[in-house]
Amino acid sequence: MRVRQLLVVAVLVAVGATGCDSSSNSATSTTRGSSQSQFCDLARKDRAAFKGASIANASPAQVKKLYESVASALDQARFAAPSAIKGDFDIFMAAYNPFLKALAAANYDFTKLTSTATRLLGTAKVMAASARITQYVQQVCKINTTATT
Repeated sequence: MRVRQLLVVAVLVAVGATGCDSSSNSATSTTRGSSQSQFCDLARKDRAAFKGASIANASPAQVKKLYESVASALDQARFAAPSAIKGDFDIFMAAYNPFLKALAAANYDFTKLTSTATRLLGTAKVMAASARITQYVQQVCKINTTATT
């Protein structure tokens, strides 16, 4: 279900939370920044915290707790985001916050969500911002965002 994929997208945007990280600390020539930055440190911490997170077969209470944790991680990452991706976080959060409100209004029951609740997250602008954040996490923070379980 597409709605369930939104958790994965949010976590990847926040911190590249799944997968493995590389031991290299240097930035690539295509993306500048420091793998030792506060943002990358948060990315590594949150990657570990959300590893294996799933909403499959989760109760509404479990979904609520997980989405609240993701929202907190996103807020911290947005605050720490370097200028190269700060605008991208703003774009993503402008779409993600209405989704969270709609999910809360539906008592964290995905079957009660309308397509309107997820529409903004699927726009080309938000998807492009998400891709740039993911690229930064991969290239600068050296975190592999390929989902593994």
